[in-house]
Amino acid sequence: LFREHGVDDLEARLLVADHALVMLERPAEARAELKEARRLDPASASACLNLAVLEAQEGRFDAARALASEALRLQPDYAQARGLLATLERTR
Repeated sequence: LFREHGVDDLEARLLVADHALVMLERPAEARAELKEARRLDPASASACLNLAVLEAQEGRFDAARALASEALRLQPDYAQARGLLATLERTR
């Protein structure tokens, strides 16, 4: 979506991914935007966590755990990442 228009903005990608995931239920588009957001900023805990949420919603709990753990590594005080990881641990 953004590549067509020459946009390489992390926050815009996160916003579109969130909108695609939550409002439009287009997980493939959300996944592509989140992966690109992570490529643009590998230190983005937010992109990592949003991708973890997507993976969890699609039943890929191991991938979601790994991504939530990575978000916590990137931002140790990230309460949402800690909460998702705790929830995911109960799915084992």
